[in-house]
Amino acid sequence: MMSQLLPMDAELQLLQLASGCGLLLFGELHGTREVPALVGGLLPKLRELGYGSLALEAPRDQRDAILQWADGMASHPPPFYARPSRDGRGSLDMLELIRSARALGLDLLCFDQSPDQPARTWSERDQSMARNLLEAWSAGPGSQRVLGICGSLHARLAPEQGVGRFLRKVVSGGEQLWPSLAGWVRQLQPTLAVGSVDVRFATGEFFNMGVRTIYARPGSRSEAWVRNAAPAYSLELWLPRATVATFLTPPA
Repeated sequence: MMSQLLPMDAELQLLQLASGCGLLLFGELHGTREVPALVGGLLPKLRELGYGSLALEAPRDQRDAILQWADGMASHPPPFYARPSRDGRGSLDMLELIRSARALGLDLLCFDQSPDQPARTWSERDQSMARNLLEAWSAGPGSQRVLGICGSLHARLAPEQGVGRFLRKVVSGGEQLWPSLAGWVRQLQPTLAVGSVDVRFATGEFFNMGVRTIYARPGSRSEAWVRNAAPAYSLELWLPRATVATFLTPPA
C-alpha cells in the first residue's frame, strides 16, 4: 500500500488534517498510478476517522453503472473507464481504488457534470461539480465525512496570489479559473470544514492528452514529504516519482 511508502511524519500530517475536516480533497495530476494507490493505502485509517464516501471527478450519471461493476453485478465497467478519454481520469488504477473503497463499505459519489449540465466557463463547471457533490452527499448518511479526488486546480481553497495569479490567467486564455470546486463548496456550505492536499511530483511521467514528463528538480528528495501550502491548499504533498496510469483501452 502507498501509505506504507509514506514517511511516518508525512502520513501523520495527512491524518491530522483529515481528522479536522468534513470534506478532504486530494488534488491530482490526472493520469498517475500513485494518487489512487496513495488514497487506497490511507483508506482504512480514513475509514476509522469517519470517512464514509469516496467522491470522484467522474460524470454523475455514471455512478450507478460504476457501482454495479464494483459490486460484481456487471461484468464490464461503464464507458468512462471502458473507453477512457485522453485527460487521464478513466484509469484502471481508479477502478481498483473504487473496488477497495467498496470493500471497506464506503459509498461512491460522482460529481462531474453530466450531459444535461452544460457549462460555458471553467468556473461554471466547477459550480456544477460542487452542487453535484453536496447534493449526492446530502442524499446519504450526512454525518459521514467525504474523501474526494479531483484535478489540483479544482481543489484550490483560494486563488493564486501575486505573479502566480497573473501567470495562471495568461496560460488559461484570460480566464481567472476561480471559484474552484473547493471554493464553491465553501461558498455554498460556509460551515463545512474543507481540507485540500495538492499532490505533486519531483519527477516522472503522467498521462493527460498523451504521456507527459515531469523533469527532475534540483535537490529533489528520494522520499515523500509534506509542507504547508496556505492559502491555496491546506498541505502540499510531494511524491518522489509519477508513473503513467494504466487503462483498459488506449485513451481516445
